[in-house]
Amino acid sequence: MDVAFRRTGARRYAVEARPERHPKLIMDPAPGFEPYLPHDLVHLVVEEALGLRNGIFGQLADGGDAGTFGMPTDGSKARALSRARREVKRRGERLLREGQGDTDFSERAAVVCLHRWMERSERAELRAEARSNPRYAERVLARCSEEEVAELERVMDRVCTRLTELSRSWSVLSVGEELVVRWSQP
Repeated sequence: MDVAFRRTGARRYAVEARPERHPKLIMDPAPGFEPYLPHDLVHLVVEEALGLRNGIFGQLADGGDAGTFGMPTDGSKARALSRARREVKRRGERLLREGQGDTDFSERAAVVCLHRWMERSERAELRAEARSNPRYAERVLARCSEEEVAELERVMDRVCTRLTELSRSWSVLSVGEELVVRWSQP
C-alpha cells in the first residue's frame, strides 16, 4: 500500500492511504502537524519496524478505516459510494476491535521513538525540544510491558535512521506537495 502525506497548509497535512485491493481512504486534516515530521508518519515507521500487523496502517491495508479515515468523494454514484462507505465502516469497526492491542502499542511506541529520535537529532532545535519535556516519554515508556520495551530497543536504531531520512524529505515540501511512502505489510 502506498501512503501519501500531503502538506495542505502552512501547519496542516492530510494522509491518503492507497490500499491495493480496497478503496482509497483519506484523513484531512490529520492531527499532530510538525514541520519536521507528521505524527502519522512516525506511526507508519514504528508499526512497520515492530511488525504490528493490526496497527493503524495494517488496518488501512486490510480495508478498514482505523476509526479516523474516510472515503473521499470521487465522482462515484451516490448509491455505490454509500454502499462502499458502509462496507469500509463495517470492516473498520471489526479491524479496530481486533487491532486494539497493536494500536495501543503503536501509540506508546510512536511517543517513545519520536522522543529518542529528537534526542539523537543533528538539529539543535530538536534536541532542545526533547530536553524540554523528558518525563513525558519516560512516563509513556513506563506503561510498556517488558516485552514491548525489549522490542522498542531492538528496532530503535532502525526507526531513528528511517525517521531522519523521511524528515529530510518532508521538511522541504511546499503546500500541495506530498511524500509517498510504501507500507510493507508485516
